[in-house]
Amino acid sequence: MSDNPTATILVIAYKMEAMIAEAIRSALAQTIPCEIIVSDDCSPDGTLDAARKAVEGYSGPHRVSVRSTPRNLGLCAHLTELAGIATGEVLVFQAGDDVSYPQRVERLLATFVKYPDAQIVGSLVDDIDARGKPIELAVRGTPFEVDQGWLLRRGKLAAVLGASMAIRRTLLTDFPPMEGMVEDNMLTLRAVLAGRCFCVQQSLIGYRRHDANLGDWVFDRSANDAATYERRNRRVLQMYREIAADQRKCVAARPDLPEAKRVVGLQLAQMYALEADMREAVLDQPRHRWVAPLWRGLMHPGLRRKSVERAVKLVLPRSTFGQGDIAGRAGGRFKDWNRRRLDARRIRHADRRGEGPDYTQWVAQFDTMDDAKRAALIERANKLPPVPIAIVMPVYNPSPAWLAEAIDSVIAQAYPHWELCIADDLSTDPQVIATLDAYAQRDKRIRVIHRAVNGHISAASNSALEIVTAPWVTLLDHDDLLAEHALLCVAEAIAAAPEVAVIYSDEDKIDDANHRREAFFKPDWNPELARAYNMVSHFGAYRTALLREVGGFQVGYEGAQDYDLMLRCVDRIAPTQIVHIPHVLYHWRIHDASTAAGNAVKPYALEAGRRAILEHLARNGLTGDVQSHPTGYYVVDYTPPSPLPSVTVVIADPGDAKALAACRDAVQGTGYPGLDVRVAAATPAALNVAVRESAGAIVVILDGRCVPEDDTWLLRAVAWAARPNNGAIGGKVFDAERRVLSSGVLIGVDGAWSAMDGGARADGVGYVGRAKLPQNLTALMHGLVAMPRGLFVDAGGLDETYATLTGAMLDLTLRIGRSGLRHTWVPSLRMQVDAPGNAFDTNDADNQKLEATWALSKMVDPAYNPNLGNRSRHYWYAHPPRIRA
Repeated sequence: MSDNPTATILVIAYKMEAMIAEAIRSALAQTIPCEIIVSDDCSPDGTLDAARKAVEGYSGPHRVSVRSTPRNLGLCAHLTELAGIATGEVLVFQAGDDVSYPQRVERLLATFVKYPDAQIVGSLVDDIDARGKPIELAVRGTPFEVDQGWLLRRGKLAAVLGASMAIRRTLLTDFPPMEGMVEDNMLTLRAVLAGRCFCVQQSLIGYRRHDANLGDWVFDRSANDAATYERRNRRVLQMYREIAADQRKCVAARPDLPEAKRVVGLQLAQMYALEADMREAVLDQPRHRWVAPLWRGLMHPGLRRKSVERAVKLVLPRSTFGQGDIAGRAGGRFKDWNRRRLDARRIRHADRRGEGPDYTQWVAQFDTMDDAKRAALIERANKLPPVPIAIVMPVYNPSPAWLAEAIDSVIAQAYPHWELCIADDLSTDPQVIATLDAYAQRDKRIRVIHRAVNGHISAASNSALEIVTAPWVTLLDHDDLLAEHALLCVAEAIAAAPEVAVIYSDEDKIDDANHRREAFFKPDWNPELARAYNMVSHFGAYRTALLREVGGFQVGYEGAQDYDLMLRCVDRIAPTQIVHIPHVLYHWRIHDASTAAGNAVKPYALEAGRRAILEHLARNGLTGDVQSHPTGYYVVDYTPPSPLPSVTVVIADPGDAKALAACRDAVQGTGYPGLDVRVAAATPAALNVAVRESAGAIVVILDGRCVPEDDTWLLRAVAWAARPNNGAIGGKVFDAERRVLSSGVLIGVDGAWSAMDGGARADGVGYVGRAKLPQNLTALMHGLVAMPRGLFVDAGGLDETYATLTGAMLDLTLRIGRSGLRHTWVPSLRMQVDAPGNAFDTNDADNQKLEATWALSKMVDPAYNPNLGNRSRHYWYAHPPRIRA
């Protein structure tokens, strides 16, 4: 394959009239030029017309064509036909109901270039529903590399998801035509037979889940009865026979295959055939004839579990097959007992180790109100000066029951000095109007204004803000809930820090049944993370004078009006005037119309947030591009300074000539003008000498085992490092299995310190998305670190008494942070190393020195949260929380 392979995107559709336009728009949004073939498989509806309309007038960089098959071919035959039409070396699959993210093709092609023998490159996907709302993120993946051995061990249906695939065109043109229903398994088996198969550990596509999915048709579970069971199993056994036949044909067609690949290929074909035999026996054969295929299945590691399940059916009548309720009744009492036993054990273990993964359990133990706690809260409230706090609530046609619950949560506050300012935005539900008026008559602290026109949430919020008389304002949506101590905690924060101007708390979500889930335990003020999503959000409190100074809510930013407000406010104040309360004070209601269910519900909210960030950057003298993600976060790519500063890259020699040469070639391959590249021994002393002798305005210290994922990393690192009044910049380093080895650092976690998401998937989302997002951290590890040379020199460089570079880098970045500068971890600066999992660890002597100097095990890291456990790196919940009750 060439160094710049060409790609053809195949937008494949059948009866997708309602969704094809969005799929085509996402293909047209790809960041590199492609051939795009939109092919309708002779749909009986208006899919073809909708596709033609979607590309009408297009004049961008892609070559686009729309076609239809003369008759319905089915998926596999359709793909085979398209392979003969497409001109690209790589065929990128996109179903006519899915949504490709803009850099999908670019990322897939980069993997093909990096691994020239790759036959398939797929990815993780984000499951989305029919309206585009996220269901589950970063799912349906395999390991980064899939081979024949893994498929044989894993068993049936193990494959790269077809909807995520990009394939080498020769998988279709150089093998016999595919015949059958489902392409995933056939193509995966072909790929590992002919070469290598990969799955990028990053979501590159939104995978639409709805009733018409092919997989849902094959594996039909629409009913829990014997007829559906039989129909499903007959389709599946037919599919398995087709997969087995295709693999045998492919082996026969390639006499040049290595013997080992040929043998395993036939074993895989036999595995699928055996699975079909077992299903057919259970459906049609007398029970004594089940024994032979079941025994062969029990002997096969990939079929053992299903064979045991089928063996149980030997004692059940056929009429019960598919009826899960019978088994449920039989085992129900045991399951209930076992669940209670396991819950009790989890609580004991969590208390013993100081943290646990169950939020429901954590809430029950540590965040549930009772009469004694309520009395203590009231006593605390009585000791505070009576600072009035307003709650601003815009209202438009909420559920009257949820509206009442929201208002009741204000009335129930332990802190009594509040005013609830409600602006109804011309609701059309008379019950909403009646509810508001009834509450206003009931409590004089509740004031309601009825707007004469519907102006949307920004205008309604401003109307509520106009009737505020209190010096402080908090924000509450018309269907959410406040914790009973919400205003008390705000009042205590005001009393403790008189200069404070913005206050925010932790939050969680609440469902229709008022069950709490998805806690968001936030860090203290983190300017860079605040450019990725709204950290203040719920529960936010602002000085009323500050809100009026910035002009209140901006009309035109609906859906992100509170994000825009927050950014405008923090631009007017010092970071020291922003206070974080580490308590869950706000419960965000999840329902179909709420952004709590994901910003894909309100696409205009994403665009409003993007504009708000761009304006915030401009106010701070910064420029850059802002990309939004369908799940609701943003990533800023800063514009490199002009002219570009001089840069020195100091490579720490790993003692491996081959690795050092690869690293050096990759650095020089960036094409950065006037780049100064130096190699030094991997000791703090040698690196100090190299940096001090260098002339670069920006210095990059790079481990010599690192190989970057792309050639743009250095330019992007300079763009981050050259920003004024910032500390060092760190990247993400991972091993060949794509597990994180080195990154930013969380202090006081996992003993004394931990790599951010250390040991986790390099492409994982992490806790509330933080593994993907640039953010300020207290310290950085050795691996990839960039900073102004003057900053390094003024701080005294690396402490040469440390034996490990990570120990020395931790110490250096802690010293720089002590001056008030914030370090930034940029996870998109990605490096792969061929190194063991402990390659970037510190030794015992360095750990003791760090502890003696910095008391890391006792340090409270502002980038973490005391409600999260500190015994491991799992982001579990602390038992008990390290906060005041």
